[in-house]
Amino acid sequence: MDKKAYAEKKHEEVKAMMEELAVRLTSSEDVAGYLNKRLFVLDEFDIPCSKWSAMNQFLVMLSGTFDARGFDQWKQTGRQVKKGAHAARILVPCFGKKEDESGETVDVLRFFKTVPVFRAEDTEGDPLPYEAELAELSARVPALPLVDVAKKIGVSVSFGFSSGAYYGYYSPSARKIMLCTDAEQTFFHELAHAVDDKLGSLHTETRGMDEVVAEFTACFLASLYGKAANLLYTRRYLAAHGKIGDVFKALDRAAKVAAYIIGEAEAAQAA
Repeated sequence: MDKKAYAEKKHEEVKAMMEELAVRLTSSEDVAGYLNKRLFVLDEFDIPCSKWSAMNQFLVMLSGTFDARGFDQWKQTGRQVKKGAHAARILVPCFGKKEDESGETVDVLRFFKTVPVFRAEDTEGDPLPYEAELAELSARVPALPLVDVAKKIGVSVSFGFSSGAYYGYYSPSARKIMLCTDAEQTFFHELAHAVDDKLGSLHTETRGMDEVVAEFTACFLASLYGKAANLLYTRRYLAAHGKIGDVFKALDRAAKVAAYIIGEAEAAQAA
């Protein structure tokens, strides 16, 4: 059987299995209880950006890090920005004074200005308070199920810390998966985004559909490779995006993503 025929056969086999899963996800059937995922957070390390606005935390995330600070902030930690490092930009509100109707002076927002910040990865100097724990987390990467599939498509995988707003993400521009939890299903979710991207389907529909494909695929992969598939978590995740009824619409695309991942895993085992 040639490679194309094998891929088509695998897609149809996976699609049939995922259709059964879609029926369970959209039925009233009782499913496995909700498991709280451990989240690695920045708060205990007193990282400045963990207290920034949600928008600025998102901008930090887009720069490919979980710790970004201004030039002087890094100096206060005993670190310096490496020569040639490029700054990211956050938005800082600027206030002025104004008298209100009662004659009292109050602060009013005048405008926002951009302020340069630098990633921890672009600094050097004294150790950071979270480096030991980060090293321990990084040692877990090779043990992740299917992590070799990510590496084969040129996507790096690492652990980091969250402000509490997210459990992980995939960056198409950086070709990188960042995990802020040790839940395998979260890794499968981000891996699904990465493979969806490789297959040329990511962002071709609404972001909501991207999330349906990723979580649907993650739940399926967890049943095959993980410790357990958390169907109730998947239901709640899809419901939060208002998309639980779209699993059948996402079936063909999700099956292609899952079939690609399974095919790469089987090829690696056979090699």
